[in-house]
Amino acid sequence: CLAEMIARTNAKARRAVRFHTYEMPACDVVMRSAAADMGIPLENIRKARMERHELDRFMVFSSRQEGWQIVFDEDTGANVDRIAMRARRQKRKSGLDLLVVDHLHLMPYRGDNETRGLGEITSSLKRLARDLQIPVVLVAQLNREAGKNAGRRPTLTDLRGSGAIEQDADVIVFCHRPHYYDDSKPAGEAELIVAKSRNGPVGTLGVGWRGDFVRFQDQPDYDWQPAPRAVA
Repeated sequence: CLAEMIARTNAKARRAVRFHTYEMPACDVVMRSAAADMGIPLENIRKARMERHELDRFMVFSSRQEGWQIVFDEDTGANVDRIAMRARRQKRKSGLDLLVVDHLHLMPYRGDNETRGLGEITSSLKRLARDLQIPVVLVAQLNREAGKNAGRRPTLTDLRGSGAIEQDADVIVFCHRPHYYDDSKPAGEAELIVAKSRNGPVGTLGVGWRGDFVRFQDQPDYDWQPAPRAVA
């Protein structure tokens, strides 16, 4: 969600964005963008059951998005070299201001050593960012153990698979929603934890979360409550 928001914000500011998605098809990313940007429940978009005012907002979003410079790449077999080649080509031909890759742990790598393979990916993307002089946003998973202790916020040691992620990144931000682990916490509160910042401060930023719109926002909405979780 945060990576999509970063990509969308830059596209709305007339910057050229490339979004490589391994996690979901581009149409799903666009639906999430519409929900977050226009305040439309994502389920209503997915099921094509929008109210008239929601449909009107969706059409406004579609019209605006046509003017954005955002390219989606759904090639799930693309390795880091192919991503770099396509980014360099776009930079040369039409310009590129931001590359987003979602996500690291779905990217193919050489060999069967995950630690080494992930390290090669992060170092390659680091070089690409420097060569093209653009930010590269790389989404990564946490270790499964990170979610077992409900009261603990994620830390750098929770990054899954390789110490190279921490080593190569200039900035590392964790998204944390306390309500996900503890129902007594407000559902509309979230945290963006800046765990590493090579050229700036670290710390925690309190923000809002609206799960129905799949978005982070400036302020919590304390009136919002998620739908009850289904019980099998």
